[in-house]
Amino acid sequence: MIALLFAACTLEPSDTVMIGAVYSAHTDGVPVANATVETRNEMGEPLAIATTDNDGMFEVQLPSTQMFFVTVSGDDYVPTSYAGIAGTDALLLNEGELWLRSETKLDNIRQEFSDCDGFDTAGGVIEGEVRLLVVLQDDLESLPLVTTALLVAYDSNGIAHSACYLPEDEDPGGDTKETEESNAQVTGSTGRFAFFGVPAGPTDIDIQYDFGGSEPVSSWHYVYVPEEGTVPMYPALVNLPGP
Repeated sequence: MIALLFAACTLEPSDTVMIGAVYSAHTDGVPVANATVETRNEMGEPLAIATTDNDGMFEVQLPSTQMFFVTVSGDDYVPTSYAGIAGTDALLLNEGELWLRSETKLDNIRQEFSDCDGFDTAGGVIEGEVRLLVVLQDDLESLPLVTTALLVAYDSNGIAHSACYLPEDEDPGGDTKETEESNAQVTGSTGRFAFFGVPAGPTDIDIQYDFGGSEPVSSWHYVYVPEEGTVPMYPALVNLPGP
């Protein structure tokens, strides 16, 4: 989910604005000019469209105090979607917070998960890694990975989709070994997951994870899948179970 950083603004109380730049990759990306930025409300209905300038910058209007989705797209990139919550002031994105998934990178991800029974080359892709939110901090990628997560996505038609996971293919010494099970059942040491063949529209994701209790803990995420696009979740955050 997009982090929120607020600054003063003089828009009407019912509206706010999102200001930021679109980058070419999750890490070490560069600003992307002429990218399309489209916002939607929590029902998936279109709100506004903007185009990035030569520095990758954009400004687009949002309804205040509401959940929203933003999809970015551009040449040689797959439509890439994020979720956020708008406040009453301007939403200023941090550098690198909004980025595009390249077609080449998504093809590589498909190849990584291609042995999964749920693999499908058509439709949308939701992929990412599950991390535990134990403290509030800016560097989310230093949070601990969740290795026991099982995920199910429910699309806009109410159909359930099972996630794919990467098999454990290294021993503790780092030497590659053959795995007997090509279809892992939980996130494992990478914390990673992927859904394939998800139709466009709002989608609920149930993340269940085990912390040694008698019952798994469940955490829900709400995303919007673009047509033949992707939802990168780096990370998909879950909370530390309460007492």
